[in-house]
Amino acid sequence: MLTLSIILSFLIFLDCFVKAKKLYSTPIFIAFFLRLSLATSSYFDLIELPSSPDAAAFLRRADTFSYYSWGELSSILSNQAGSSAIFPALGALVYKTFGFKDPLAITILFSVCFGTLAVAFTYYLSEILVGSKRARQVIWIIVFFPPIVLNSSVYNREALCGALFTLGLYYVARWWSQAENQKSKISHVVGAVVCFILASWIHGGYVFVFIGLLVLSAWEIIRLVFSPTRKFNRKKIVIAFTGFFLLITLTFFAITSQVSFGKVGNVADTISSADEVIDSQVEREGRGGSVYPDFAQRILPVRVIYFLFSPFPWDIRSARMLQGFIATAVFLYIAISIFKSIRGGFFRGRNDVRAVSIVLAISIFVFAVGTRNIGTSIRHRSKFLYGLLGLSAATVFKSDPSRQKYFYGVENNSNHGI
Repeated sequence: MLTLSIILSFLIFLDCFVKAKKLYSTPIFIAFFLRLSLATSSYFDLIELPSSPDAAAFLRRADTFSYYSWGELSSILSNQAGSSAIFPALGALVYKTFGFKDPLAITILFSVCFGTLAVAFTYYLSEILVGSKRARQVIWIIVFFPPIVLNSSVYNREALCGALFTLGLYYVARWWSQAENQKSKISHVVGAVVCFILASWIHGGYVFVFIGLLVLSAWEIIRLVFSPTRKFNRKKIVIAFTGFFLLITLTFFAITSQVSFGKVGNVADTISSADEVIDSQVEREGRGGSVYPDFAQRILPVRVIYFLFSPFPWDIRSARMLQGFIATAVFLYIAISIFKSIRGGFFRGRNDVRAVSIVLAISIFVFAVGTRNIGTSIRHRSKFLYGLLGLSAATVFKSDPSRQKYFYGVENNSNHGI
């Protein structure tokens, strides 16, 4: 009954959301029913999805946490931010709230529903970066991209993190947008900060995004105040100062309050000994059957390459690796397309594109440093595909020269907002 209630409630919400925001509804609903069918089939053991063992571990922890008292459960949610305990604790919270356990219900709620919302948020983000017509093409890749579909069909935190991170990227793009019909507002600053705080709460690796936002905010203030070629724009300066002081306040609170985020550890200690933290991650031995080769673990740039593009042909030893190799081909094509976009001038004069690129680059680097296993890298990097596709769409989808200015951000008819 709970499962059916979640499905019906979400469909009503999705229908209202799509109509209110005038979104391209067909792929969004296809994404939902595709993920729902896979989740249901996996639950009834009709199929076994590659991510099922990881999901089973989260479900076992959710079941264990459901026996905890409300005080113990709230202690986990408040004191273990960024750790792997947060996500199963959310499932246990649903169990305790409704008084019975339904693994399919929490899978649909936290994976299927948020995985579908990530598709919608990708459309929003791509619309800002490359226009609505190319956003319609980008969204179809997200709907059917195998790692994203699989991670949104089992109980793990990838779909929830991906949705929050992509919505945060959307707000970042709106924050730094220069288009006349996409003027930035303080609500976009707050929206970006809130989304990244929630993402960091679920997975500690996202906390480093705030470093990039802080640098971007400081640069925006300097650019607006001291640039002799620009007119004094009071509204933009107020927004820039608001973002900067909000981020400074959060950083000061995290340092003085000894806030800790999962594997990242204590924020103050991590900032003061960043070199040692990176070295310790590089020197740690990988575990599992698909661990990186030794040379890839010890050399940081190679490790980043392995995170984005593994498995390579010499790493393939199973059907799951072969599936990952297909994903590798997609990421390699995206990397080439982004390089072509840079050469074609897509990043020139586009503050929104640069801001999204910096946030993505920091996040990818942090997750690459903390990953030593090919299977884990396939799972982790899929959450960045939403933003990467938006950046690469300027060259992934070809257009005739007469329409080139549309796709390079000079013209954009997007006027939606969340």
